[in-house]
Amino acid sequence: MKVFVMKQFGIVIAVVSLAIVWNLGIATAQTAEEGIANFYSDKFQGRKTASVAVYDKNKLTASH
Repeated sequence: MKVFVMKQFGIVIAVVSLAIVWNLGIATAQTAEEGIANFYSDKFQGRKTASVAVYDKNKLTASH
């Protein structure tokens, strides 16, 4: 009787685990995205950007 209950419990755990994985989106395929990247030239080094931040070409700065 214990073996039968343990098998049922294992099946329930497996089904619940699959449902959780599916709901979290882990089971979905990953897709690639493409876009166009821009950059400021060196002539803007040290100048203020549109957001009033000072542009530094050595930091992670993006335009959009």
